[in-house]
Amino acid sequence: MTFTTIGYEIRDGVAQLTLNRPDKMNAINATLHDELQTALAQASGDSTVRVLLVTGAGDRAFCAGLDLHARGEDSAMDPGRLQERSIHPERTLVARFVGFEKPLVAAVNGAATGAGLAFALSADIVLAADTARFGTAHVHLGLPVLDMLGYLLPRRVSAGAAAEMAFTGRLVGADEALRIGLADRVLPLDRLKMEASALCAAIAAQAPLSLRFSKLALRRAGRDSYEDYARFERYIFGVAYGSEDAKEAIRARREKRAPQFKGF
Repeated sequence: MTFTTIGYEIRDGVAQLTLNRPDKMNAINATLHDELQTALAQASGDSTVRVLLVTGAGDRAFCAGLDLHARGEDSAMDPGRLQERSIHPERTLVARFVGFEKPLVAAVNGAATGAGLAFALSADIVLAADTARFGTAHVHLGLPVLDMLGYLLPRRVSAGAAAEMAFTGRLVGADEALRIGLADRVLPLDRLKMEASALCAAIAAQAPLSLRFSKLALRRAGRDSYEDYARFERYIFGVAYGSEDAKEAIRARREKRAPQFKGF
């Protein structure tokens, strides 16, 4: 499929998804919304993809949220789409990011606001340029915090930090984002995507089943009781230990070579 508002390419197990409306700060119109949905579905179902890297084009913005200037069929907020989101909240774009089952890395190259902030916080690892800014401006529009940020923010930062961002709508710079936990690493803008690609390559070199199970395990932290988590851990260990990739890892270690994982 040919995309017009995103870039999507796969190389050595890494799918890179680039929001590509730099003149609009990569804000979400109807086309970008639908193409992101398609790309996420492709990356999820493609067995050659082991990790997804999400970033934005240009150096101004990762994603500035919804394009509030889009109208009619160009708007991602038309009545039909709103009705679909009300009936099937699990199909929303942010929900697709949150529910993505493979490792997800965000390289935040500029402003990440509204839904753009939600995309970033849906990632397992957030790398930020030193020029990045994070925030939600819903309060300035007379709206409550949306885009699942009421769910995502308190899982990244303290309750007080989440409340301050939601109640004031102020933007958080890269250094503060690192300090409060919005970002995991801050890098110079000109090194951001290179470092993100290197990180994704290191992740993609691992066994796919191990990656998926590790992501599931990390996502259950703080949700399961100790007993439920222990049962889950025993289950994923049993499945993974019996996999061909686990056997290949042992063979490779004995033979002092790099393992060749196949995903089963």
